[in-house]
Amino acid sequence: MKKTFAIIVFLFVCMTHTAGLGFAMFGLDTLRLCGSARETPQITDSAAPIGLAEGLNLYQYGEGNPLAYIDPLGLCSQGSGFWGGVGGFFSDVWHGIGNGVSYIGNVAWDYVGDFLGKIWNAPNTAIGLTWGAAGYGVSALSYVPWALSFGYFQPLDFPTISFGNNAIQFENHPLMITAITLGNTISYNQPYTPQNSGIHEYQHTIQGQWFGLFYLPANIIGGSSATLINGYWHGPLNFMETGPQAEPSRPFPW
Repeated sequence: MKKTFAIIVFLFVCMTHTAGLGFAMFGLDTLRLCGSARETPQITDSAAPIGLAEGLNLYQYGEGNPLAYIDPLGLCSQGSGFWGGVGGFFSDVWHGIGNGVSYIGNVAWDYVGDFLGKIWNAPNTAIGLTWGAAGYGVSALSYVPWALSFGYFQPLDFPTISFGNNAIQFENHPLMITAITLGNTISYNQPYTPQNSGIHEYQHTIQGQWFGLFYLPANIIGGSSATLINGYWHGPLNFMETGPQAEPSRPFPW
């Protein structure tokens, strides 16, 4: 019976010594009975680096709600924690979806805008295809004097067709002495080629997709003004050439 009572007293003192109840009861040194020592540092206002700024409980963490707050430095509770992490995850997912939709929308708009621009530019492209076909016709006709002269006259080479620089390209066009863009077609003759003039002519295809039916009139107005004032077609007053001749080349000067 005495042993049972002693065990009950020992357990009671161990459970209550942290509340300060064990020192006076039964004359026992409760700190040593429960495996502690009197030299153990006592609670002071140094327990939390921020001191008493967040309340009297210096050992409380995240305002007593660790699921909603974190306090990694012991200075200020922050609205993260478990639920904050969950919210942050879904926020990141939402932003990721938004950025993805925005990117797809921009790409789709680029394709749609390019397609609509080519339709708007189609009348100019029809003129350019006709001009390219004329080059084939002249080359074909050159074989008539060649045949009649039994090979004395050298026939013209047929233009070659390629695709690039946002256009159907006719190279070695017999009626050209330079390069010209008509709609989404470009006609070249030596020494002008897609390699040395393609980027410049590409800018004119973009102009055509912007101006549509007004592309040729704009070129005529710009080139005529430059010829009269500057003395040559590609002069500074030709606003249709200022951008393509800039460095880097672009459709418009701005």
